[in-house]
Parts: sequence; C-alpha cells; structure tokens
Amino acid sequence: MPPHQCIVLLATLGENEIIRTVLEELSDAIETLKKDGVFCRVLIVDDSKSADFIDHVESLFNEFSIDGMILTGNNNGLGGAIRFGFDVARNTGPVDFLVNLDADGQHNSRQIPKVVSKHLQGSFDLTIGSRWTEGGSAEGMGLTRKLLSKGASKILHQVGVDNKIKDPTTSFRVYSKRALELVSREAIDLEGFAFFGGSVAICCSDGLSIAEVPIDFRPRFHGKSKLTVVKVFESARQISMISSKSCMLRRRNTFLRDYEGLIVDSHKNPFKEYEVMVCAEENTAKHLIRYLGKTIAGKILEVGAGSGSYSIQLSEEADAILCIEPEESRFQALEKTVLHLENVSTFKGTLSQFLSNQRPTSSNFKFDCVFYAHVLEHIREDIAELRMAAKCLSREGNLVVVVPSLPRLYGSVDALTGHCRRYTKKELTAVAHAAGLEVLSIKYFNPLAIIPYWIMYRLIKVRSVGSGQLGLYDRIMVPLSYRLIDIGRGRIFGNNLIAILTKKSN
Repeated sequence: MPPHQCIVLLATLGENEIIRTVLEELSDAIETLKKDGVFCRVLIVDDSKSADFIDHVESLFNEFSIDGMILTGNNNGLGGAIRFGFDVARNTGPVDFLVNLDADGQHNSRQIPKVVSKHLQGSFDLTIGSRWTEGGSAEGMGLTRKLLSKGASKILHQVGVDNKIKDPTTSFRVYSKRALELVSREAIDLEGFAFFGGSVAICCSDGLSIAEVPIDFRPRFHGKSKLTVVKVFESARQISMISSKSCMLRRRNTFLRDYEGLIVDSHKNPFKEYEVMVCAEENTAKHLIRYLGKTIAGKILEVGAGSGSYSIQLSEEADAILCIEPEESRFQALEKTVLHLENVSTFKGTLSQFLSNQRPTSSNFKFDCVFYAHVLEHIREDIAELRMAAKCLSREGNLVVVVPSLPRLYGSVDALTGHCRRYTKKELTAVAHAAGLEVLSIKYFNPLAIIPYWIMYRLIKVRSVGSGQLGLYDRIMVPLSYRLIDIGRGRIFGNNLIAILTKKSN
C-alpha cells in the first residue's frame, strides 16, 4: 500500500469528560495506520470557546504524541463545524482522505484502520462506518434513537440516497479528496444533523462510489445525546432541500451522458453557448438596471459581459465601466457593441486573469459595483470567484448577482449552456458568507417563467429558442415579473434570484 496522508476530524463542544479516552484510542489507531503507510494528522474544531478545553487538548496531543491542531469553530452548528474542518483540511497541506467521527466516545477510534482499509482497497469516494449493515451493532442505543435513525434512512432513500446504503445518518466516515470537495460545496446550506444524510445523498446523486463497513456503536460514556427533538425537526425541515439538490445533481449527470459532445466545459470555457440561445434582449437589460436603481453607479466592473447585452444599459448609468469576457467570439462581438461608448473599456479574459495583471494599489483595481448577470452559475468554484470579486469592491461598493433559482428546474438549457447549478436563496446566502460578503437583499424574480421553463426544458427538453420567442418574453413577461417583485417583495418563488451583496463590516 503506497503512503497516504490522512486527516482525522473531530467536531467538539467542550467534551472535557471524554476527550482523553477518545484521543488515547485515536493514538492507537494512528500507530496501526502508520504501519500500513498511512500518516495521520488530527484536526479538532471546537465550538465551546473554552480556553481550558483547548489547553487540555493540546496537552493531550503532547502526551499521546499526536500531530494535532485545535481550532475555534464558527458556531454554525455541527454541520457548520464539520464544513469548517473540511475547508481547513483542504488548505493545510496534502490530504488524500479525511476521517470524520463523533468526539463523544460512542465511536471507537480503534475501528478506524478497518474502515480505512476498506476505503483504500476499493478506492471508494465515501466509506461509511455502519451500525445497521450486516455485522454492525448499536448496543446501548435506546429504542427511540434506533427508530429515528432507521426512519430517517427510509426517508433519505426517497430523496437521493441509494437503497443499498443502510446507515446514511452516522458521522463515522472516510471521505476521498473528491468527496471532500463535493460535499464542502454542495452541502454548504445544510445544517445540524441534516448534513450527514444530505452529504450521502449528494455523493450518491453525483455518482460517487460508496461502501459500508460494519462497526460497533457503543453506549455513551458521559453526558446526554445532542440529538434533541428540536434538532430532529430542524433536520426534517431540510429534507425538501436535500431532495431538490439531489434531483439537480442526478439530472445534470444524465444530461452529461445524453448530450456528450454538446455540453460546454465549464472549466475551460464557462461562457460559450452552443445550440441554446439565452441572450438578454434590450428590455430585459433595461428593466434589470432600472430595478437596481442607485446600486448601478460610479465605476462598474461587468464580469462575463458576453456580447454586451447588459453593457449598453450599464454604460448609461456608470461613470466608467470595464467589461470582462474570456470567450473569443463573444469578446469580438462585445467590442463591436461598445465601440461607440466613450466610458466603456474591455478586457479579454477571466476575473482571475484581470487581477493577475493589476497592482494591488492600482486605481483600476477598485469598483463601486461589480456586476454578474447569469454568469456565476457557469463557474464551478463560485465561492473563490466571489472572493476575487470582493477584492475589487470599494469600501462602500456593491456586488450584484443574478442567477437561476430552484434546483429542481435544472433542465436541457442549463446543461447545454454549462450551468453547474441552480441556486436556492439559502444556498446563495451561504456562498456569499463563505466569500466574506454580506447580503443586503436577495429576491426571487420571474415567477411567470417557472411553468413555461419546466415544460420547455424539463418536459420537452428543447435545445434552442427562436428570437421571436425571446422577443415575446422580453416585451411581455419581463415587465410583469418586475411588478411582481414589488407586490410579493421578492418572496414569491421565481425562475431567478437577484442578490445585492457587500463586503462584511469589520
């Protein structure tokens, strides 16, 4: 077995009574794994904010010769603590896989080598230490807890989890690098215990390979279970979100197979389109700019300007506008569109390429408004993109994002134009926060398009739209949709989301 780098992640809430036993067992597991060429670091994310607990853990690291680090969490619950640990793990040196388990002693750390061995032998993306598969046990677990766990599994089987997986709610898992990256992003809006079942549904729906290994789940040594009735209901409320996300991922993969050779490669060319015509016409751009009002002013950066559908309208409100577009044919069209506009300049490339050409102190570096209209959904690493966009904002600047909403609507037009995803309000908010931004407002737009969109791109799977259809939509549907924003205050479900973001205040 070749050498592997592993991180063992524990999310804690000041488990003073049990942490010594957990780390002592973990040190034994680490030594066993080392004999097989697996080298482990331990990462603890603690939400208790207890300096005494941190000192205690660091002394135990020394006592048991554990290469470990303890960090204060962000107080976003169990799911938030684990996602924070995922982000740290991915950015602190090489990691081939990550082991996650409870820190309350009910998972015996000495079982880690068995689960890791299965994971590596089968080259799985996700390996689950299962209580309910053949050979597993859960002695000492109360009847109510067993019924909740098995009942939740039945529900999860209906919303994305493969029926073969017996224990999708446990936290004892080994994540491959691929699974780690997928879950870090796609489960960004899942909270509490829903994170565990949701992450398995996400992995299943995206086609990752999953295995289960039987483990012995033992009675709690100290304290009470954190799985309260309130948290059960909080998790249940997120089932629809898990179902919607799983549905989108499955459909995206289906289209990748069905439209192989037609679909845009979002990594290489995130803005080019093939058969589907989805350009904004004049009224569409005009109504959006009018709706945004004073948000569009001063010096503006338009990212993914395309052929200039929005650029002309933006230029009428801006002192100066820089339009960025990476795709060659669209950039040529953009230059022709804005050639006569004195306050417009262009740059061929991505935002990353633009920033690499700038000095941090350059006057070209800061903007009063950064504008993304139907662009962010094309970018797989959307959080990293928004972090770069935040660097471009002046102190009082705003970032405008328009994206498709309602993941269940993901259809042929999304796939053919390289959409990585459709967003929910909660997801877009979570992405903004992860990028260091605050949400000033986020509203649904275009409820009138939901049914036509579903019929055309989900039911019929249309690949192209004529200019006549776009013109009709532009003249009739768009004005009505903006009136509905005011009437429903942006709360009526719509085909798109319009968000206004700004830098977080220190």
